[in-house]
Amino acid sequence: MKKIAIFADVQNIYYTTRQAYGRQFNYKKLWKKISAEGELPMPYIEEMINS
Repeated sequence: MKKIAIFADVQNIYYTTRQAYGRQFNYKKLWKKISAEGELPMPYIEEMINS
């Protein structure tokens, strides 16, 4: 199985989805689709903080 790396600005995804579509982003659905394509060896989410 191939290994996959995903780099995403999750805070931007959250606010854009909420403002543009009036909905919450379904991270579980995204995770399910991505993991069907390969192995995600180490899930890690980092929040960027602007100072």
